[in-house]
Amino acid sequence: MSSMSLQDPFHALAQLHEALQPVECELLPLDAAQGRILAAAFKADRPSPPLDVSAMDGYALRLDDLAAGPLTIAGEASMGRPVQALPAGQAMRIMTGAPVPVGAEAVVPREKTQLQANRLTLTADTPPPKPFANIRRAGENVGANEEIVGAGNALTPALAGAAAAFGHTHLTCRRAVRVSLLITGDELAAGEPAEPLPPHRIRDSNGPLLTNLVHSLPWATLHTRQHVTDDLPQLAATLASALAGSDTVWLTGGVSVGDHDHVRAAVEAVGGRVVFHRLAIRPGKPILGAIGPAGQQILGFPGNPVAVACCAQLFGLPLLRRQAGHHVTMPRNPLAILRGPQPRAIPLWNFPLVRHSSPGEVELVPSRGSGDLVALSRSDGFLILPPNSDGMTPRAIQLW
Repeated sequence: MSSMSLQDPFHALAQLHEALQPVECELLPLDAAQGRILAAAFKADRPSPPLDVSAMDGYALRLDDLAAGPLTIAGEASMGRPVQALPAGQAMRIMTGAPVPVGAEAVVPREKTQLQANRLTLTADTPPPKPFANIRRAGENVGANEEIVGAGNALTPALAGAAAAFGHTHLTCRRAVRVSLLITGDELAAGEPAEPLPPHRIRDSNGPLLTNLVHSLPWATLHTRQHVTDDLPQLAATLASALAGSDTVWLTGGVSVGDHDHVRAAVEAVGGRVVFHRLAIRPGKPILGAIGPAGQQILGFPGNPVAVACCAQLFGLPLLRRQAGHHVTMPRNPLAILRGPQPRAIPLWNFPLVRHSSPGEVELVPSRGSGDLVALSRSDGFLILPPNSDGMTPRAIQLW
């Protein structure tokens, strides 16, 4: 198959995206829901502010009383105390956030007043206040029963504070997406990473790379991570077991068309439906996307670590966000100018590794290909270059 006949990656991603559904919901205590995706909106149980409150330390008064002459001080309005009534012809000392006394029409900041012998007047250069000056009106932030935030948003600390302020001790969220990782390859060493290796064996880097990616997502959890040899019956059996307890299974290696590449056959053997296989991208051209027998996400990444990192960001994460019920699934890629040497134009979507050189500018990371872990570790992300393009104009960048 020529590179020009390969499927467009973003069309392929959209096909798999549409075939997935969000996971089920659960009710979580507010303090245990950080980062999880809301499955239902939450509303205000009362107005905010719940009553008129002062925006300043100063004096609450009526405008006609102030115009009539000096005012005597009737007392103090403080936070946490019930609303008081303002006596006619008087002012009341008030603190920021305190309930505005019934009858008061404005609050004058303390620094705009002078007080002598309990007689309050404005300073000489202060004009008369306008109605409701320095008063935060009841309900000006939100009214009772109005929506605070809708479904599909991740719970941030700020949203948690808002939820608590409006009486929500529990929130309906999507449960965490369960992810399994199957790392294929006879060349991978089975021992501890620190053990010495013969030259023909390599340590697993894709497993830790993807594990740490999943652990960085508060709305996902790692179900299992296993090494599988390049054997079709074993791979099919392991894949079936992983699918039974997972919403997503990511595989690395074994996804091309060689004699020992068994991922596609294993996916089909367990009842998976292949949506795409081989895309017009570099790195990662052999990538496979499929739907499992119970609607699970299956992605087969090539074995090279740069391809794994790029494909996990461009394909894996948007699809996980879809399953998590997030209202924003596609990445929001900032633009950057590429300075220095430019990439060679190729008839594929190209994802060259880059690092920041200055604000809004990046430079290529010297790399010897998709197996260059050193280049990957020195990069901040990669450019997203359409086929037959270079980096001369501002281009989208995907950060790690």
